[in-house]
Amino acid sequence: MRSSSHLYSESKWKILIVDDEPDVIAVTKLVLNDYTFDGKGLDFLQANSGKEAIRILDSETNIAIILLDVVMETDSAGLDVVRHLRDNLKNHTTRIIIRTGQPGEFPESQIIENYEINDYKVKTELTEEHLKNSITTALRSYYDIITIEYYKNHLEGLVTKKTLELQELNAELAEKVELETKCRIQKEKMLIQQSKMATVGEMLSIIAHQWNQPLSVMSILANELRTQEPTSENIIATSESFKKQIAYMSKTIRDFSQFFKPSKDKIVFNIIDAINETLTLLEYTIKQSNIVTKIDFDTKDGFDLYGYKNEFEQVVLNIIKNSIDASLEQQSKLDPFDRTTQSINIKFQKNSNFISVIFIDEAGGIPEDILEKIFDIYFTTKGEEKGTGIGLYMVKMIIEESFGGLVKASNTDNGARIELVFRI
Repeated sequence: MRSSSHLYSESKWKILIVDDEPDVIAVTKLVLNDYTFDGKGLDFLQANSGKEAIRILDSETNIAIILLDVVMETDSAGLDVVRHLRDNLKNHTTRIIIRTGQPGEFPESQIIENYEINDYKVKTELTEEHLKNSITTALRSYYDIITIEYYKNHLEGLVTKKTLELQELNAELAEKVELETKCRIQKEKMLIQQSKMATVGEMLSIIAHQWNQPLSVMSILANELRTQEPTSENIIATSESFKKQIAYMSKTIRDFSQFFKPSKDKIVFNIIDAINETLTLLEYTIKQSNIVTKIDFDTKDGFDLYGYKNEFEQVVLNIIKNSIDASLEQQSKLDPFDRTTQSINIKFQKNSNFISVIFIDEAGGIPEDILEKIFDIYFTTKGEEKGTGIGLYMVKMIIEESFGGLVKASNTDNGARIELVFRI
């Protein structure tokens, strides 16, 4: 048997003998004086009454066995000791062997059934061999219990230690995740702004072209004002014309600055209105590219989203510009006499759970071998001089992360189809 010295701290096994007959105690100690179990002898404690036994139990620890008489100062004194040990002290480790000289008072079946004891012996039948065998059995049981309790406590300690380590690790991971999330969000914001700034030069060129017409009109009006008779009617009419042209130019600048202003707050906005505003910014480019845009909807009602409006407009801008670039590339390969006006159709679908915005162009579609790559960051087919590889990546990122939506790309018979799906 494995040595128990590492589990039982006492140098000897503590045995409490409880009996109101001094001779019984003396004979018991004499019989067991040379007894050893697992290399340890016995350390005897004795009590001549139930009350004395309870006092010993309250002050002593690591008592392995109690040899307990039942009838002492009262008929149930021994049973009171059992109840105190098990119920009050919550000790279910110490082994209890009942030794009674009056088995008729408390029959074995009754004692075993109603009390948490471990053996029952009649004094007149308890020989030296039977006593030692009972002690051995009880000590073996006690040893097994303290062994189990030791490893249970040891495992609980390990579990507690590992739990604390895991909690610390989780806290570190949570901190790292929070930091990485903040960095990713910051990076995404920078990419969004980078994507916007990538179009600033082109948009400024668009504004310059859009301003050419009102500036020409204002120049003509100024010349007319100098050459015509300065009547009040002429002055008022010319003034109104100037106001109209200035208002148009102001709106162009306002739309441009609003589009490039970083979003701060989420709002509820109508996606059809947002698309129209974006198309207004691209009006000159669309016209110059020999493209017409068609928006197909019956009503604006129900097509509202909650989020960053100008991020959605950035998505629309990127998709439309991508279609324009694809159309121009396709048209450049054709004879000038074979070139035709192409269209970009924007359709809307809605059911009880989803809103879909579908962009369909006529620019020849996307090669099947790269269809799944077009939303990857820095992936472009335009070459380094014309493409950044950010535009469609931003489309996917904004729709999925800012709006919790989905982006799908496919081909039609003669063009590409980009669908944005939003849960409502």
